[in-house]
Amino acid sequence: MIKRDALAAKPVRLRDEAARRTALAIDEACTAERLFRDRKRIADLASHMAERIVGDAFTRRPELLDALYDRAIAEVGSMRPGRIRVHPEDRRCSDIAARAAARGLDVVDDESVGRGGCVVEAEGASSDHSLDSVLEALRAAVEGRNRG
Repeated sequence: MIKRDALAAKPVRLRDEAARRTALAIDEACTAERLFRDRKRIADLASHMAERIVGDAFTRRPELLDALYDRAIAEVGSMRPGRIRVHPEDRRCSDIAARAAARGLDVVDDESVGRGGCVVEAEGASSDHSLDSVLEALRAAVEGRNRG
């Protein structure tokens, strides 16, 4: 009789174990989904904060723009002169025209380049120093999109 009871209990134990494992798998899937959503929210918040902080800094201290332009122009190195695209408002409040002329670069007003950034182009290559590209890299890192 004991053996029959043990055999009868086995399917119940297997069913209970399957239910427990299913519940664990569902819980892990829900946790992964929450983590994904939270990472996206954190990335959006960090990006928004950085944009406001950096944008405010460039507005209050235009010399920061000139320092950014100097670094961007230095990357051109010995390449033949090209052009530097900047936002028209940034051009008006910075010394980019003189800095670019000294290096043989043309300055091009481009509203698609966000405030506080620039894109340097020379010999068919380009280097994006826009705030948008930096913020996208931040978002990708926080969201874990840079993992190979």
